[in-house]
Amino acid sequence: LFRSSSECIGYANKLLCNESIDCMFVTVFYGIYNLRTGEIDYTNAGHNPPYILHHDNKVEVMPIVNKNVVIGIMDNFKYESASMILEVGDTLILYTDGVTEAFNEEKQQFTEANLEKTLNSVPGAGSQEIIEAIMEDVKDFTGNEPQSDDITVLTIKRLS
Repeated sequence: LFRSSSECIGYANKLLCNESIDCMFVTVFYGIYNLRTGEIDYTNAGHNPPYILHHDNKVEVMPIVNKNVVIGIMDNFKYESASMILEVGDTLILYTDGVTEAFNEEKQQFTEANLEKTLNSVPGAGSQEIIEAIMEDVKDFTGNEPQSDDITVLTIKRLS
């Protein structure tokens, strides 16, 4: 039905714009992953940029080259997609802002810097180990402070 991630996001945007009663909007990162080639066609609509933990243990923020807006606020917005190759051994880490915006008892946020520190501490780890390390570090950071937002982490590791 859709040839690219941007077409799919554009369609979802129209649906949300036409159906939303309370001017609801959503941040979205949507990607189409080719298992054979490792290519990811992706569209980021206002979501946190994912990280890539490379096979050589280098951590980097996934390049987001366009200025798409969140979905649900501009009915005819033309979304742009980009693509990249996930190399064998690389891991893509997607997360909600509840991870980096988790507060501790001193009202400080976990931040991207702490997330990067966690990712640098798990060289060669599998997807589940990465998720567990992030969740444990966020929990250790927040202590007894109640969770204020959703916390979701998804990883994709290219094995071959």
